[in-house]
Amino acid sequence: MKAIGCSLVLLFAALATVTTLAQAPERRKLQHGTMVDSYPCAKGYAWFYANQKLKSCTLAVEIPFGSVTVPAGSIIDLTPEGKPALVQMSRAAVLNGFHCQGGSLLGPSEGAVVAFYPDGRLRELFLSEDQTIDGVPCAHGGLVSTLHGDPSVQLDPDGHLKSCRLSENYGSLLKGDRFVR
Repeated sequence: MKAIGCSLVLLFAALATVTTLAQAPERRKLQHGTMVDSYPCAKGYAWFYANQKLKSCTLAVEIPFGSVTVPAGSIIDLTPEGKPALVQMSRAAVLNGFHCQGGSLLGPSEGAVVAFYPDGRLRELFLSEDQTIDGVPCAHGGLVSTLHGDPSVQLDPDGHLKSCRLSENYGSLLKGDRFVR
């Protein structure tokens, strides 16, 4: 009886794995820059959902993406519904007044991420320089600075500061503390 129980568990685990693999995005090589689901994808690899909708590609040109405009060479990632999920920026840029990090020595795929709410508004980003947001002094930061706490800036759905790591003392909080509204 114990063997039958183990076999059933293994069978269900195998079925779950097959189902997950069937839904995994498919990578395709684009031989030249082309429009895919209204996005100008550059030559190279792009990822597609099982329904053939674009999941991710590198942008051939600067475009509006969600509530912002992102630079050419950035890697966009879409939800299964085709809405902006995140972007890995090819270079630092100002997005809606926020000085955002971008790129890295290894390219945009290893750089800072900008995340979006389902309606396309900014949700989370990494500053390229210290910046005061809604009167709060927020610190810049990226992957290396995660050793000192979460360096991201998080915004609420209406675009106001939700949280950040402080670049200087603020009220009873000290430089480096996490401010949460």
